[in-house]
Amino acid sequence: MEWWIVSFITASLSSLFWTQLFPLYSLPVMFVLALWLWHIPRAKWVSGLLSGLIWMASVGHWQLSWQQSLSQYSGRVTLVGKVESVILPQVNQLRFNVRLAQIEQSTLLFGPLVRLSWQQPEHEIKQGQTVVLRAKLKPSYGMANPGGFHYQQWLFSQGIVATGYVINDPGNTMIDARISMRQWLVDRFTRAVSEANTAGYPIQASAWILALALGERQGLEQNDWQLLQVTGTSHLFAISGMHLAVIASVCCGFIALMLPLLTHVVSRAQHHQQINWRKVGLILVPLFTLGYAILSGMAMPVIRAWIMLLLFCLLMVVGKTWRPWRIWLYSLLLFVLLFPLSIFSSSFWLSFSAVICLGVIFWRWPLSPQKGTTQKMLGAFIRVQCCLCLLMLPIIASQFGVISLIAPLVNLIAVPFVSFILLPIVLIALIVVIIGLDTQVVVLFYVDQLVSATIGALEYGYALPYSSIEIVQVSGGAWGLLLLAVVFLLLPSTPYKRVLMVVFSLPFASYLYRPATDIWRVVTLDVGQGLSVMVIRNERAVIYDVGALYPSGFNMADSVITPALRYHHVQALDYVIISHFDNDHSGALMPLRETWPDSTVISPRSGCQRGWQRFWQGLSFQVLWPNQGGKGEHNNDSCVVLISDGKHAVLLPGDIEQNVELQLVNSVVLPPVDLMVAPHHGSKTSSTSAFLSWVKPKQVVFSAGYMNRWQFPRTEVLSRYQSRKITQLTTADTGAITYVFSSDELPIEPTVQWYRRDSFPWWHGNISP
Repeated sequence: MEWWIVSFITASLSSLFWTQLFPLYSLPVMFVLALWLWHIPRAKWVSGLLSGLIWMASVGHWQLSWQQSLSQYSGRVTLVGKVESVILPQVNQLRFNVRLAQIEQSTLLFGPLVRLSWQQPEHEIKQGQTVVLRAKLKPSYGMANPGGFHYQQWLFSQGIVATGYVINDPGNTMIDARISMRQWLVDRFTRAVSEANTAGYPIQASAWILALALGERQGLEQNDWQLLQVTGTSHLFAISGMHLAVIASVCCGFIALMLPLLTHVVSRAQHHQQINWRKVGLILVPLFTLGYAILSGMAMPVIRAWIMLLLFCLLMVVGKTWRPWRIWLYSLLLFVLLFPLSIFSSSFWLSFSAVICLGVIFWRWPLSPQKGTTQKMLGAFIRVQCCLCLLMLPIIASQFGVISLIAPLVNLIAVPFVSFILLPIVLIALIVVIIGLDTQVVVLFYVDQLVSATIGALEYGYALPYSSIEIVQVSGGAWGLLLLAVVFLLLPSTPYKRVLMVVFSLPFASYLYRPATDIWRVVTLDVGQGLSVMVIRNERAVIYDVGALYPSGFNMADSVITPALRYHHVQALDYVIISHFDNDHSGALMPLRETWPDSTVISPRSGCQRGWQRFWQGLSFQVLWPNQGGKGEHNNDSCVVLISDGKHAVLLPGDIEQNVELQLVNSVVLPPVDLMVAPHHGSKTSSTSAFLSWVKPKQVVFSAGYMNRWQFPRTEVLSRYQSRKITQLTTADTGAITYVFSSDELPIEPTVQWYRRDSFPWWHGNISP
């Protein structure tokens, strides 16, 4: 049976690397074949493989069917559903997830999950409420860029099949205003914090207390997340196995405390011989921890830990003994069956990788069944923490691009302190707040002081020189081989151990040295409805436009541009050219300057006018428009730049329209153009026939948002390019588009790379109706 389970899990996890789903018509055939092979002992593992493929393909088609269904509602629709979670509300803006029960007149039996935003909300939205909303939906989608966060894959892993926004309408109503128990706890805590502040007991770390007690981490800011990442303590401030272990310990202690009383009561009733108190305790522990897991929001790490705890307690109740690896295997099977989408999230891999690493450590250094001295126990704890940090280093660094040098030391202190001191105290404070004792203000104040001191200690470690190293972008294969090298480091002496360690480390080491080359890249980033183009050569870059900055603070510099620059190993950003000052072209300039303060900004307000020219890394940057500088407030003020290495040319026209296009046609002589970014995202007011006949680009890129309200690029514009046999690509379809040019003496056609096709072709990150 175990081999069948291993095969099933392996096949299920292989779905991470599928480029497309198995066709629906093939699944019944595979199912019949799996049933037949089940009865052949030697081929049973093949049955497991087929079953895993069928299971994940079915899940994928189920999700796709919801996207296809919801994509039929392209206009405004009426939604009825229950609020499942609310992202931290901001001024005049709200984001929340809704489990749909009805859309228009159609009742949904298994309601899909959608994520909505609401500008100027008319109601106070809270978890647990049932609402009727007018909204506009579109299938789940995310920008696709090198080094960036795969938002579309994350939406898929959360089961979110559509996103959209609420339209302010008189029909927006609250059917059921009752909130969830978790929301009640958060509100109760928030009121207690307000009372403490009013009473002169300022609470500074309320967001951290909520994160520790209830796993409510929406209040943590970007700097807080960076602090946790660098110090390697993210796992301590999320409801996880550690929290459940504390709750289980409290439960066991309570049962042990109450056992004499219960025994006395039952003995008087003469039923004590019929009750096995040990089994009663083993049954109560999962129930108590399940209650806490529900109150904490049933996050996936909590569910994973609870399933393993439940399985362990059930085995103890029925009197069976399983090895740890078997418990882990069956827990993984249950998790893949119950929550198949979670395998596409990074938290799944971090959690189960940590369990595997612990298994390797305890296999290498088994715990002695005999009670050891305090010194030996401390030594074992230090060894486990150091080895765990070492084994998890390649896994964490591949996810976040940062190697924490202080994480081992911080965790040696933080893990026991948070587990045995801070967390129990915080939970006691939460109970005091729930009960509403008169002393809650004072209790909350002193708990806040303790939590603030803990965060202060983490900040001290974070501020130390070389507390972390920002690592260059490395392929998953190289990280995997480095992990094998670390495993060999911890293994006993084996033949060729050192040789294998060196061999497995070489792919990673090759990324640390990058010799100068004669190639240069033009990367049109996927920034939604906006524009940002990177020109990269020899670890230096020039940026043309920077995309948008939104009222929420989300911006393309932090989310797209800087990660992409890191991905391409850029060490210096020399120039930032702003075509004009529309938000979708210049909004993220200030956040970009904060990260890259040494870059020089060129814009219509500062030097961008005809005649400006710079030679950079063997490339010529020449401004063709405007004739003279200005405020850059209009599309026709756009800075038009021609980039050339003498053999290839790229034209970046910004948002110019037909009036400026005609002036350029009549006043400028162009060399042959290999690539042009379409003017004004493919608007019908640009890309005139005369302009295209003048430029004669071989390829054109449209930088446009997915299902944008202006319907860019326009159909008539696409027809103009198509009639001239110009190759067309759109960032909404392909993700970031990279053109690689070579300055060899013999002209070579540039190679083209689509992010969705060449870098991230997996079906779960590109699923669309």
